[in-house]
Amino acid sequence: MLPLISIYLVILICYETKILVTLSLPVGWVSNLVLVFAIFGILSFLLVHPIAEETGNLWMRTFNRWFYYLLVPLLGLLFWAILYRIHLYGFTHERYYVLALSIWLTIVVAYFIIKKEPKIKFIPITMCITALLTILGPQSADSISKNSQLSRFESYLQKIEKEKLTFEHEQDLSSIVDFLKENYGSEVLLPFTKDKLTALIKKDKNPNSSQIMEALGLDYRSPYDQKGKNNKEYFYNFYENNNQNIENIQGYDVSFSILNTEDLECNECVKIDNKSYSIISTKKEYGVDLQINQDIVPLKIVDFVNQTPDFDYNENWKQKITQKIETPKYTILIYYINVSGDRKGNKKTVNQFQIKVLLGIKN
Repeated sequence: MLPLISIYLVILICYETKILVTLSLPVGWVSNLVLVFAIFGILSFLLVHPIAEETGNLWMRTFNRWFYYLLVPLLGLLFWAILYRIHLYGFTHERYYVLALSIWLTIVVAYFIIKKEPKIKFIPITMCITALLTILGPQSADSISKNSQLSRFESYLQKIEKEKLTFEHEQDLSSIVDFLKENYGSEVLLPFTKDKLTALIKKDKNPNSSQIMEALGLDYRSPYDQKGKNNKEYFYNFYENNNQNIENIQGYDVSFSILNTEDLECNECVKIDNKSYSIISTKKEYGVDLQINQDIVPLKIVDFVNQTPDFDYNENWKQKITQKIETPKYTILIYYINVSGDRKGNKKTVNQFQIKVLLGIKN
């Protein structure tokens, strides 16, 4: 294990040298590289500590001592990376914890370098204290992140009164609204918006970020939007982890998926109450015709997409969109997995889609 740590350490130091020479800081992930290495290394030394104290393992104690000296330049890179991100985009929970771990690592490194006979228990004790400080009190991750992003939100609203926001500013503000809405709810924005959101939140207690931006007189810009293309294309994608996924489909009899690229054809493949059912899908301009035995139910996907503001999100992988259709014989619930297409003014065309269908057969 220790030889692998030493090899990884050499690679990281060489990588840091390259960054210093080129003065080009990779976006986001350099902090993770250093943190994973440093914490993994320290925890490894915790595990081998009883063995390292034995007389024949002097090399382990020597490497352990020098390990902390070699971490010093990496800590400099770590602070450079995370403070640069915080300066640009403020605190989020993730950035807060990266900074907190960076400070903790600095304290641990300083202790093991300065102390002649350091105690290994210093590591778990300081780790527990750091963990408590990050979850309780005004200095906690939740409090700091909330205040930081609310401050950035307020500064943008003040900026709106003086000048028109650029595409990049609208994109940044959209990400702030996403963060605050997801973590603290839409109501947290009300004190800063001078009644611009009051009517919207009275009408809908959980408006999406696109609706909030529209109420502020701005366009919602996804992180995936590109300047000059954002008004021409849209892409909705709901991420659903199917690993060990358990769903309650009470009230429905069968579940299946439909893609626009291929028609579904299931001839007498389902038997319910001793009756066989065939299920066939046929692509149409308005979406899909779903044929259940001799009955045809039109699934008007294009109309629904145009009538539903949630599809304005690009790469909206957390907002599940559903559509329910009732007929005298069937109850149909549609889960939209992904939809993409073009915008022409206020109208959207649907080029690709994937839906999950729950079908209930009425008695």
